[in-house]
Amino acid sequence: VDYPEIVCVRNDTNKGTSQRNKGLQISHGKYVAFVDSDIELLENHTFDMLVEFLKKNKDVGLVAPQLVLDNGEIQLSCKNFLSFYTPIMRRFDFLPFIKKTRLYRDQLLADWDHRETRYVDYTVSAFWVFRKEIYNNIGGLDEKIFYAPEDVDYCLRIRKSGYKVAYFPSVKVKHHYQRITRKIFSKITYEHIKGLLYYFKKHKYLLKPKI
Repeated sequence: VDYPEIVCVRNDTNKGTSQRNKGLQISHGKYVAFVDSDIELLENHTFDMLVEFLKKNKDVGLVAPQLVLDNGEIQLSCKNFLSFYTPIMRRFDFLPFIKKTRLYRDQLLADWDHRETRYVDYTVSAFWVFRKEIYNNIGGLDEKIFYAPEDVDYCLRIRKSGYKVAYFPSVKVKHHYQRITRKIFSKITYEHIKGLLYYFKKHKYLLKPKI
C-alpha cells in the first residue's frame, strides 16, 4: 500500500452526517477536511493553501474555497444564516420574481463580489478545511440532521464557540453540483425539511440567530 496511514471506511448506503462523524472520530492531526464526491481539485496545492490560511488567521476556525460549477459560474456557496422564510423561497426559486427579491438575494449574498476573501455566516459543506480543535471543543455534526442544514448548524456552532468562518476564493475547485432536494417526494427532501424544522427549534430563532 502506497499510503498505509489512510483508513478507508465504506458504506453500502447513504448514512448521512453520521458517516462524517465517524471520519472525525478516527482522524488525527491539527486539521480536518470534508470533501464531497462531486468535487474536482483544480490546483496541486489546494489543501496546502487552505491550511496555510488557517495558520495565518488564528481567529478562523473553518475555511472554504470558491466553488466553480460545470458551466463556469461561481456557486453562491457562502451565505447569511437562514431565516424561516428563506428555505421556502429557495424551494420556489424557479419562479423568476423570487430570485429578484431583496430577501432572497441578501441571504445568498448574491450581490456581493465572490472574488474577495470574506468572513461569512456559513458555507456549504461540499469542501471544508477546519481545525481539529473545533471538533474537540464542540463535537461533530448533529446526527439528528441527516442531510442539510447540518452545514448551517455546524457553522453557527463554530461562530458561537468564538471562531470565524472564512470564504477564501483564491483557492478554486470544481463542483459537479446536483440539487438533490428538488424532488418533491424523495426521502432526501423529506429529511431536508425535517432537518430544517429541527434546526430552527434547536437554535430557538426564526429570523436571526444570537451569537
